[in-house]
This record gives sequence, C-alpha cells and structure tokens, in this order.
Amino acid sequence: NLPVENAESLPTALTAMGRQIRTNVARRAVVLPTGSEIIAGQVKDTNTPYLIDLLRSEGYTAEAGPAIADDLDSTIGALTEAGLKGNGLVVTTGGTGAESKDHVVEAILALDPAAATPYVVHYHRGQGRHAKDGVRLAVGCVELTTYVALTGPHREVRLVAPVLVRGLKQGLSNDRLAEEMANLLRAELTDHHRSMAGH
Repeated sequence: NLPVENAESLPTALTAMGRQIRTNVARRAVVLPTGSEIIAGQVKDTNTPYLIDLLRSEGYTAEAGPAIADDLDSTIGALTEAGLKGNGLVVTTGGTGAESKDHVVEAILALDPAAATPYVVHYHRGQGRHAKDGVRLAVGCVELTTYVALTGPHREVRLVAPVLVRGLKQGLSNDRLAEEMANLLRAELTDHHRSMAGH
C-alpha cells in the first residue's frame, strides 16, 4: 500500500512518467522496406540504410525491420507489430504505387481511417499495370505510433526524408506533413517531365 503522505504526489508522478514514456517511444523508429523483389534479393535496398542513418543523426534510436510481403494482411500485421514493439515512428518504403501488389497506403488506412493519403500522381485505372488511380503517400497515427508510407525510388526517398524529419520535429499535423512531402514529389515529377520533353 502507498503511504497516505505520498498519495497527493501520485498524479504528478504518473503524469511525469507518462510524459517520459511518450518521449522515449517518440524517439524509437523502425524502417520497413516492402516488396517481393527486396525479399528475394533481386533489388538492393538502399532506402533503409539511408533512412536509418538520417534518423540516428536526428537523435532517433532507429533500426531496420523485416521486409514486408506484397499483400494487405501481411502489411497490416507488420505495421501493427512494429507499433506494439514500442516504436513511435514506423516508416515504410515502396508499396504505394498503382499496381495491385501495392498495399501500404490501404494498410495504414485500415489502422487509421483518418490517415492523410495525398496523391503524388494520378493515373487512369486499368491502363497498363495501373489497378489503382495513382501513387499516394500516407501519414497516420495509432496511439503513440506515427506510420509513414514513402514511395520506393531512392531519389524520392532522399528528397522527402529531410522534410519528414523536420515536420515531425515541428509537430506538423499528419495532413500538413503528408502534403508537404507530396508537394515536393509532385514538383520533382513535373521537372522530370519537363526535362524529358526538352530532349
């Protein structure tokens, strides 16, 4: 039993403890690559080492998680597990495209129906391999964990990752953070198309 004289200080102690737990969790990050090509070793994962170095340089305790298979249930399971392990930040790369094998955005929406999922580029569904109408990013939250889905190309990850870290530090809303990253990618795609048209 708690001595009566300590009872008044208990709420303050619990609040401080809760704050400390939230701070510790917020600084723990895991990076999860996605895709059968990475699992099979056909594609070298350059995103994970880059993101881990960046996050560590910003004071996070960051580690690589296992690559996620291209199906919705596996993706939801891997994201949930990463959150339950006490990671305040879970970042995925790839699996955000318009093909039927891309499920990361849908998985984050399954965990957080209010997640921000702005389009980077729109496609016509059913054209070529496009089973969906575009490429999207996602930023969602479940309790103490923020889930972020980045696109797969390394150039794009390098472009948006510093914005992600800065936005988290500034406490930007999920919508604002996702939109800032998507705007950068949209501008990059526009520049890329312009330079291609100029050739």
